[in-house]
Amino acid sequence: MARPWERKFLGFSFTSAGVPKRRIAPKAVDRFKERIRELTSRTRGVSTERMAEELARYLRGWIGYFGKCESLRCCKA
Repeated sequence: MARPWERKFLGFSFTSAGVPKRRIAPKAVDRFKERIRELTSRTRGVSTERMAEELARYLRGWIGYFGKCESLRCCKA
């Protein structure tokens, strides 16, 4: 049996200090950053317009899924 802040569930985790809050699990943030690097790579061979469309679609989906998170510390950087 593990503490809630030590567990990850569907990309979410919980804070351990004070009142528990939902936060984005570190592994989910790492996957997000890697996918952004893939989408914005200069060696992909796609036009800037298409890259912007793909990036916007990915960001909308990601924000739609993780937008209800109470601790958005990772989104500030």
